[in-house]
Amino acid sequence: DISIATINSSTGLITGVAAGTVTMTYTVSGTGGCPDATATRDVTITAPPTAGTLSGTQEACIAGTTTFSSTEAGGSWSSANTSIATINASTGLITGVAAGTVTMTYTVSGTGGCPDATATRDVTITAPPTAGTLSGTQEACIAGTTTFSSTEAGGSWSSANTAIATINASTGLITGVAAGTVTMTYTISGTGGCPDATATRDVTITAAPVAGTLSGTQEACIAGTTTFSSTEAGGSWSSANTSIATINASTGLITGVAAGTVTMTYTISGTGGCPDATATRDVTITAPPVAGTLSGTQEACIAGTTTFSSTEAGGSWSSANTSIATINASTGLITGVAAGTVTMTYTISGTGGCPDATATRDVTITAPPVAGTLSGTQEACIAGTTTFSSTEAGGSWSSADISIATINSSTGLITGVAAGTVTMTYTVSGTGGCPDATATRDVTITAPPVAGTLSGTQEACIAGTTTFSSTEAGGSWSSANTAIATINSSTGLITGVAAGTVTMTYTVSGTGGCPDATATRDVTITAPPVAGTLSGTTEACIAGTT
Repeated sequence: DISIATINSSTGLITGVAAGTVTMTYTVSGTGGCPDATATRDVTITAPPTAGTLSGTQEACIAGTTTFSSTEAGGSWSSANTSIATINASTGLITGVAAGTVTMTYTVSGTGGCPDATATRDVTITAPPTAGTLSGTQEACIAGTTTFSSTEAGGSWSSANTAIATINASTGLITGVAAGTVTMTYTISGTGGCPDATATRDVTITAAPVAGTLSGTQEACIAGTTTFSSTEAGGSWSSANTSIATINASTGLITGVAAGTVTMTYTISGTGGCPDATATRDVTITAPPVAGTLSGTQEACIAGTTTFSSTEAGGSWSSANTSIATINASTGLITGVAAGTVTMTYTISGTGGCPDATATRDVTITAPPVAGTLSGTQEACIAGTTTFSSTEAGGSWSSADISIATINSSTGLITGVAAGTVTMTYTVSGTGGCPDATATRDVTITAPPVAGTLSGTQEACIAGTTTFSSTEAGGSWSSANTAIATINSSTGLITGVAAGTVTMTYTVSGTGGCPDATATRDVTITAPPVAGTLSGTTEACIAGTT
């Protein structure tokens, strides 16, 4: 039955096919008419054993246990290396001996010619973890830090009370939260069935010191003082630069040394891992101001001005008596108000705790001179004179154009030079910063009139006429004796009245202080001749006489 087993016809090799018993026949063929010879033998085919499917945790700690099992019962367990792990042959209980991986074999014995059935499953034995030796500063300040470390890497840190301190799980950085002591635990996780390894270390958290709030005037003059203080006692003061200012370590008294700004530090020493607490406050040391050297004319006229200045800029001017003189606070322009002497003060304000710097300079205010009221005839003839005068004495006269008229500087006597109008100035010299006082009055110089050259027939008959004329127009004619002859004042027509000689005068009136101009010409008036009464014979013959 080849469904149970087959057999190789020549070699006799039997191969099981299915469980059962089958007869194998061996045949030797007959020859020479002989039948075949046969012999038989039974063979039983048995199903092979099965080790089943193995299961169970494949890791354990040294000295720890785990158990393997199979879906097929009746087998036996064995360890490939009992120096790593042993296994109970029947129960499959594995006990770790040393770190390593070992194969466990489950064997179900074969029967009926079948080989044993085996199945394997590895188990890894792990050495238990060690948390190591912990180290690190065991005190820190609130909000401050310290770091714990272990001789063994790979663990995780935790705090027993995060209200007191937290710890970074990986770095071991501890941050203080509140005052107190707390235990920090370092845990290295167990693997391969090993439990976690832990180590602990305490840390004490201390409240940080407080430097308090600083106060005090933050400016002082060189050589001057100011004092800083804190709301917290027990600290010590220090200066960042004693070449600018020093400070008394206990009292906080600052003394200015040189101009500049320097930081003052107030320190309260920290304890329990807390750093010192510090607070800072700047102080500025200022060089005292200098008012400089004052200059400027120290006299001015009432309503006049002068200006004071200083070699130092930035100050302000003031007057000790504004009823005498005022001064512009920024420009130093002084304006006289009344006669007198007043002190002007230049002030540069002190800063940074320094007092003001002042310098003074006097100014004398003088009443301005008065030129008075001028009077005098305002016209004169060339070469003629007139005189100007003033109600105020002590001045000096001058002419704006001496080619028209000159004036005597002290007497005011004006002498005409040429026709024209010229301004005469009367000057009273100013003193004490006052300008000269002047008054002016014009004078007009007039050229004297000219009567011209007279012409015209210088004889006429009684009742006859002749006419005189002048090379200058605008004049008036007059007769020295109208009983001899009259003359028309405008036309110069002369009419004889009686025999005789009379002087005719031609007058051109003078203006601007000039006298009249006159020219004269005589005229002779003659009686007309008389023919008398005639007599004699009134008739005669040709060539005859009577």
